[in-house]
Amino acid sequence: MDTNNPLFSWLSPYELAGMIRSLDSSLVNIESEQSGDELILVYTFAMAGKAQRFAVKVGDAPVPSIVQLYPAARTFEEALEQALGLVFQPQDH
Repeated sequence: MDTNNPLFSWLSPYELAGMIRSLDSSLVNIESEQSGDELILVYTFAMAGKAQRFAVKVGDAPVPSIVQLYPAARTFEEALEQALGLVFQPQDH
């Protein structure tokens, strides 16, 4: 894993995206990385003219979707579902 990416193991992707959404940001990309036995999703956001990357550990449970906050996430989430078999859970917040 790239050590330059802050790793949030206590936040869900939805919680992280909710905090970032308030900063006038846009989603650039969602990528996956493997760190030992752990799967990590790396979310890249454009904020204040710079790309900022944030890493979130995911387990075996469905991953909270961020599509409600960032509609552009749909394409990235669907690609990860197909490539890795992840399940993204819609959020009702």
